Amino acid sequence: MSSNGGHDATAVRDPVTSEAKRTEQVGVETATHSMTGTVTLPADGYRARFSDYLNRQDIDYISLTDVQKTPLGGGPPESYAFLAVARKAIVFGYSLERDAG
Repeated sequence: MSSNGGHDATAVRDPVTSEAKRTEQVGVETATHSMTGTVTLPADGYRARFSDYLNRQDIDYISLTDVQKTPLGGGPPESYAFLAVARKAIVFGYSLERDAG
């Protein structure tokens, strides 16, 4: 298992903070919608897991890019380049990437 929680995504440097970052494909559900998208996380270390990001008390919104949002009650999915989801509205979240092994 790699030091970034088992994900082998290529890390890039944040141009503002110089911190190494990586992206992860995730899914989240609210009471009314299911969404899949990409979240940016630290490449490794503190708060590198998506579950850590969801549990952060210092943020109010989870930023997703390349989002597919589908109503749970039925209806066509909608696509967004960016969507901010209220952390308190998320019922559950999960990684769409599988750990090797």
